[in-house]
Amino acid sequence: GYNVDDATGMFRTEAPGAVHDAEHPGEPTTAFGYIVEALRRRREAGIPALTVMSCDNLPGNGKAARTAVVCQAAMSDPELADWIDGNVAFPSCMVDRITPRTTRADVAELQRALGVEDAWPVVCEPFTQWVIEDDFPAGRPPWEEVGVQMVDDVVPYELMKLRLLNASHQALAHWGLPLGMTYGHEAAADPQIAAWTRAFLTREARPRLAAVPGIDLDEYVDTLFERFTNAAIADTLARLAFFAPSGMPKF
Repeated sequence: GYNVDDATGMFRTEAPGAVHDAEHPGEPTTAFGYIVEALRRRREAGIPALTVMSCDNLPGNGKAARTAVVCQAAMSDPELADWIDGNVAFPSCMVDRITPRTTRADVAELQRALGVEDAWPVVCEPFTQWVIEDDFPAGRPPWEEVGVQMVDDVVPYELMKLRLLNASHQALAHWGLPLGMTYGHEAAADPQIAAWTRAFLTREARPRLAAVPGIDLDEYVDTLFERFTNAAIADTLARLAFFAPSGMPKF
């Protein structure tokens, strides 16, 4: 989504959309082309720079957004790119909520229970966590009033999620699938898989985490198993295992 090469961390300047937006900056076709053009117009009008905040699940998303916007701008206007790099805030955030793939049964249940026809409702668990770096030079909405954690540095929270939740998902998937299980809640409820996963978290993951402000890590681990055993989510082990090649290096 950021047009950044995963292996090198470099912006793909050869991508067709990036090339078009560099050659025709006033007629953008990509998200970052639009952001660059918006910032150019604000700068020319003497309006303060806006803040670019990512709302996705990518670790270091603020850094990725900065790379994409600054590099896109540099392809057509290096001076504008320098101004963006020095004046625009790119706070990172971390969001945590298990959202399995929508099924036909979910669509039917929504229509039956609420009378709502939605071709792709988003199914999710009750738990939610949203952590945002508080870097908004021009001000921001009072998100903390609705449960958002505003912090100086989001990295400890990202590592907590990657090394505890994401790593546990891989443990459930790679033990559960060979044993003939289909869903995450089946694996999490299995005494042996649960014991192995807790041992991994205690011996391997927890010692490699720094303190996470505002979070009790023991309580967080207990909460994980409450979430994992929620049968209503019906998260498939196949979906969890699918992310192993990209997920394991991250945690």
